[in-house]
Amino acid sequence: MIIQFTLERDGFIGEFHPGTRCKDKAILYVGGASCDKKMTLAMGRYVADAGYSALYLGFYLWEGLSNKMWRIPVDYAERAAKWLVSQGYEVCMMGVSTGAGYTLLSASLIPEIHGAAALCPFDHVMEGMEMFKKPPHCSVYQFHGEEYPCSRYDLVRGGWRAALRKARHAGVSMKYFLRYGYETATLRPESRIRVERINGDILLTTAAYDVMWPADAAVRRMKQVLAESNFPHRLTVRVYEGCSHGLGVGDMRGVMGGRLMTALIMRSVGVTAERATQARQDVLQWLEQWAEDYEDRRGESIWDCSKTL
Repeated sequence: MIIQFTLERDGFIGEFHPGTRCKDKAILYVGGASCDKKMTLAMGRYVADAGYSALYLGFYLWEGLSNKMWRIPVDYAERAAKWLVSQGYEVCMMGVSTGAGYTLLSASLIPEIHGAAALCPFDHVMEGMEMFKKPPHCSVYQFHGEEYPCSRYDLVRGGWRAALRKARHAGVSMKYFLRYGYETATLRPESRIRVERINGDILLTTAAYDVMWPADAAVRRMKQVLAESNFPHRLTVRVYEGCSHGLGVGDMRGVMGGRLMTALIMRSVGVTAERATQARQDVLQWLEQWAEDYEDRRGESIWDCSKTL
C-alpha cells in the first residue's frame, strides 16, 4: 500500500512505494531542478518497478514546499531516512542533477543513509539563484536551521546582462551558459560536499562532457578525494560518451513538461535511446549489488571505476 507523508504530520513530504525485492533495503529518491511530484515519480518510477521499496521525497517545488532553490532543508532527507530505518530498512539515497547534489550532501551529513547513487552530480553547494533576478545571497541548502557554506557565481556579480555579455565575448552559446556559470565560479573549500564522510557505497555517473554543468569535473574531483581519504566503501564511477545531462532518469514523456525534459536529454550529442536504457540498467545493477552485498562489504575497500577520468 502506498503511503503519503505530509510536512505537518511527518516533517517531510513524500510517497512510499513498498517493494518485494530485498525487503530490508529501501531507496530514498529525489528528482532534479524544476521537478515537481509527478516529474519526480516519472523520473524514478523504474526503481519501484524493479521491485525495490522506494520513498520518493520532495525537497522543493512539490505542493506544500517552497518553489525557490535556496535554504532547502536537508532535514527532509534526515526525517525520511529515519522513518525508513524505524521500519527496518537499510537506506540508500538516490538523485539526479540538483537532486544528486542534495543526495551527496544528505548522505554526508546523515549517518542513517548507507549508500548514495548520484547521477550527474556537482560536488559543491552553491548560492541560491533565480534566472534573471537578483541573487538572494544565501545558500541553496540548510541543515538544522543553519545554512551550509556556499560558493558564489562570479559571472552574475555585475548582473545578468553583464553575464550574458561576458559569455558571448568568451564564445559561449546559450546552450552552455549554465555550465559556464559554474566553470567561472570561485569554489570555496568550505562549500565542498564531504563525500568521504558518506557511510556506504557510492555511485557517481556523468557524461564525458555534461552540457548543463561540469559534472564530469566534479566527479573527477570526488574520485580523487575518496582515493586520498582511503574511503572504506565501494566507489563506482560510470562515464558515458557525449554531452548529455541526466542519463539514468526514467521515461518522463507521460507528464506535463516531461517531453521537453526528455528532449533536452536526448538531443545532446552522442545520446541514443539504447544508451539511455543502458544507463538505467547500470543504475539498477549497482542498486542490486548494494542491496544484496552491503552487509558483506562493510569495512572493505573495493574500487570499481568503469572509466578513468
